[in-house]
Amino acid sequence: MGERLRNRSEVAAHAQRPQTLPTVARVDIPALGPNAETVVPVTLAAGAVDLPRPYGVLPLTVTVSGLTGATPVASFLPYHVIKEYEPLQLAVALPITADPDPVLLTGTPAERTKALARMFEAGSRIDRTLRVADATGATLVVDPGLLPPPPPSTGQSAPSGPAGASPTPTASAPTATGTTAGDPRAEFARRLAALDQDVWFVPPGDPDVFALASASQTASLPTLPPAPRTLPGTDRRTPTVSWPAGSASSQVRRAVVAASDPAPSAILMQETRTDPDPDRTGGASRRDDQGHRILVVDDRMSGLLGSTTGARTQQLLADSVTLLAESPGLSRSVLLLPGRGVDPAGLDASLQALRSAPWIAPVSGETVLATPPGPTPIVEATTPPQGPASPLTASNDDQVLELARLADGLRPSLGAGDVVPEHIGEILTSTRWRGHGPAWRAAYDRLDRRIHDLSQGVHVVPSMINFFAEHGALQVTVVNDLDVEVRDVRLLTQVQGRPSRLVIHSAPPTLTIRPHSRATVRLDVEALAAGTVPITASLRTASGTPLGEDATVRVRVQPTNGWILLAAGGIVGLVFVFGLFRALRAGERRVAAADLRGLDLR
Repeated sequence: MGERLRNRSEVAAHAQRPQTLPTVARVDIPALGPNAETVVPVTLAAGAVDLPRPYGVLPLTVTVSGLTGATPVASFLPYHVIKEYEPLQLAVALPITADPDPVLLTGTPAERTKALARMFEAGSRIDRTLRVADATGATLVVDPGLLPPPPPSTGQSAPSGPAGASPTPTASAPTATGTTAGDPRAEFARRLAALDQDVWFVPPGDPDVFALASASQTASLPTLPPAPRTLPGTDRRTPTVSWPAGSASSQVRRAVVAASDPAPSAILMQETRTDPDPDRTGGASRRDDQGHRILVVDDRMSGLLGSTTGARTQQLLADSVTLLAESPGLSRSVLLLPGRGVDPAGLDASLQALRSAPWIAPVSGETVLATPPGPTPIVEATTPPQGPASPLTASNDDQVLELARLADGLRPSLGAGDVVPEHIGEILTSTRWRGHGPAWRAAYDRLDRRIHDLSQGVHVVPSMINFFAEHGALQVTVVNDLDVEVRDVRLLTQVQGRPSRLVIHSAPPTLTIRPHSRATVRLDVEALAAGTVPITASLRTASGTPLGEDATVRVRVQPTNGWILLAAGGIVGLVFVFGLFRALRAGERRVAAADLRGLDLR
């Protein structure tokens, strides 16, 4: 063992490059089979380790020698002799967010139901995280889009999915449509309500606010959907926090507050982006120069949570000791929050080790949130944000918003989310896709094709019609090639040409067309002049969204208001004149004398 590690930088340096240290113990390891593991107890002789202070941490290098050589592994020996400090008030929050699974958005109803069940089933990431939280009392940071919609009678707006789509709230969660018996979201809500620890909500869908603000030319955000004020099924208050991935710069913080109603209770920031001195860490509760409430997350310790190796757990304890040593006489709060995709496999061991350390005083997230902001200022980041990259860019962000707008417009006429998936914009702009660019692209491309096919599946049939009347009806045919019924579809017509030769008097009714069927619309028209008249026919959903391509119906107009009567009268007149002419020309008929012979004229 070497000399005491004095600060967090020295702890990190030893972890990256283990020191060569004097040997204090040797232990023989029993033979192990392939992929096997064992626990090896190590006993140190009395006096082998010098503890120079009442508490601290010593570097430890474990060297495993075998047939392939010696492999040094960095470890640490935190120690505590006398309590000469104010314990660190440590709060741990664990994320409960959706999986980056395209099937949750793009699959068939049956596929989406199975994917939803997998996300919540026993042994899933969400299930294991809930179990760890229950065992350790950790605060949960939850995407409320994972909850079922509240009953309509509550008057509470339903949690919607990711931000970024049109700001109209919808009535179901972003991962499935509706709530049925056995819905895993309902069981998830019951489990949350049964836990004693605090629950914080992020905006529904867990929007990637940093990527959205970066993609916006004005650095603004779409209106973020509101989260529930209380935990469903309880009267427990649930604060809403903003948790930007990448960076919570002043620009992002302003955008978040402007897009939120109400403003979040706090904005979560990473510690390495707020303190200029890596070896002087301020408390978790802060306020920036704009007056925004900030909770600083210690990302160095947070990054060590969830490790399944003993050496990393020892590093976590070592880091906490050196953090304590920065200001041992001050009462400070520390907030740990691992990344959204953390594997819960090692969380329990890490958290139990922290809770058992005598220099740690476990507190709830609500305690940290209620702590008055400390004086340590927020320092803006000078280095690019680290972590998984977002698939959102300025160009595809606009495409997502347009796709979501089109889907929202189609939904009223094409049925529920089983046909047109809900929360498209919110889900595609979610933080869940960071580090999962190919999965995001697969979801977007499949949705784009589906929405295009749906919008083109209902159309007007182009045609040529002869209209030989002054008043009458034209028939226009509308075809539904989709597998679903369309409802409340409106036919819009516009007569082309100046001056108009045809006038349409009646507004066509709204249409309901069964799957793979057609409907005939009768238009009440009046012919004004002869000629070929093109009529542009288009379809709109109940919300005004176009369906199909505009079609042209051409009408050959021959009105009967005069020319036929004139023509008939002319023909009659000609026949009369011709007969009269022949009669006059023939004159009086004469009888020859020979024809009179033999006739008795008496």
